[in-house]
Amino acid sequence: APARTPEPSNMRTTGRTLIVALSLAGLTLGWTPTPSNLRPVRTTGVRRHRGAALFSAADDEVRELELEARELAVKALELRCEAKEAEMDMIIEKNVKESGVAVDPEASAAAVLAANQAFYTAHQSRRLADMRKVWSKDSAVVIHAGKPVIAGYQDVMHSYTGVFRSKSVESIKCSDPRLVALSQQTAVVVCNEEYTGASKMVATNVFQNNIREDKWELVSHHSSPVMFPNIPRPRNETGRMAMDYP
Repeated sequence: APARTPEPSNMRTTGRTLIVALSLAGLTLGWTPTPSNLRPVRTTGVRRHRGAALFSAADDEVRELELEARELAVKALELRCEAKEAEMDMIIEKNVKESGVAVDPEASAAAVLAANQAFYTAHQSRRLADMRKVWSKDSAVVIHAGKPVIAGYQDVMHSYTGVFRSKSVESIKCSDPRLVALSQQTAVVVCNEEYTGASKMVATNVFQNNIREDKWELVSHHSSPVMFPNIPRPRNETGRMAMDYP
């Protein structure tokens, strides 16, 4: 019998099946995704958010660096001011030493006598801490009555430790203080010292102006007993020296 020719509808069905099979084979064997095969994902909003966050963090870091730079500039300015102030102090001290004249004699005299009284107040209260504030730490010399010269701040303070522990002298009082010399840098005060339980003394106190701390400091104290209390009188009418020594 002659062979049957397939109908056109069956041929179309077979062709479609073959095309689908080949397509599936291509997907499993050699197909790889490409940008043209993928569906685009919308990321514009996410990128904008991340970019804004990065810019904000960068701005914060810039602000912190600016603040640190300003702080360093302020510290540098403070150091320059301190250096200028120290330089001005040195210039003032040099000019004062060279001039040697008290700028305000009345105020300087009052300050010196106040420093002299502070010395005797510390002596009266027997407080070594107060005595330390009166003396100059750069130069200090003391001559206690009947004692040798004691020089140096620490040795002078040590000597007053012994004086304050002693019970032979109960109290001390300064009377008739006199400012006998005054310059911008140095002042000399003489006075009587009245002790309870001891003979009368006279003292010479030398002060130095500490310009940096704006105060007068004691640099020398010399105390000695009064052996002849009467003061010699001037010549009498006969031309002889009238002495009131006993």
